[in-house]
Amino acid sequence: IARMVTGLDSASAGLSKYGEKMTATKTITTATGESLETVNKVLDDLNWFTDETSYDFTQMTGTIGKFTAAGEKLEDAKEEVEGIALWAAESGQNAQTASRVMYQLSQAYGKGKFALQDWMSVETANMATQKIQNQLIEEGGEAAKAAIAAHGGFRDSLRDGWLTTKVFNNVMKKYTEGISEANYENGKFTGGVTELSEHAFRAAQEARTFTDVVNALKDAVSTGW
Repeated sequence: IARMVTGLDSASAGLSKYGEKMTATKTITTATGESLETVNKVLDDLNWFTDETSYDFTQMTGTIGKFTAAGEKLEDAKEEVEGIALWAAESGQNAQTASRVMYQLSQAYGKGKFALQDWMSVETANMATQKIQNQLIEEGGEAAKAAIAAHGGFRDSLRDGWLTTKVFNNVMKKYTEGISEANYENGKFTGGVTELSEHAFRAAQEARTFTDVVNALKDAVSTGW
């Protein structure tokens, strides 16, 4: 009986996940104007990513929907959401923290840049590491360096608007470089990853809390159904 109940629970979770994917597909297709085939491919790639890590497929598709509603291209939105997840893991934070930051940062996409208030949500999540700041400054180039010199620090420099969504997106894509199912075989990447992207992905595979373990298992099992 216990096995039957477990099987039924797994089947129910699988059907629920399938329904959520169908809803997400419809929402994203409507928002982006992309073909059903394109949307399904992106969500299949995301499904692999969440099965391999401790992240939740439903939460991430919801965030992708918010990013595309703010004008982001679908493939860019997927890479940005996965990038935030990997950045969170590399910063030592769990899936729940990453989901909160994804939601909070999605609010900035409509403005095209990140203000101090947006960055404060990153600080609250303990993800504002010196490493990510250095990466953003490097990507921001002279505009970033000039703003920091003028205002005496990273936080206050954001008032000059140098941390655009483009700068942020380019850094997030560095976290996802080479991270794909097509490039992954028997638990190893066949090429294309960088030291940064592979290290962050391995960190995302490590469950941070018992809740992460349970959620990751549920997500992977439900995919099987």
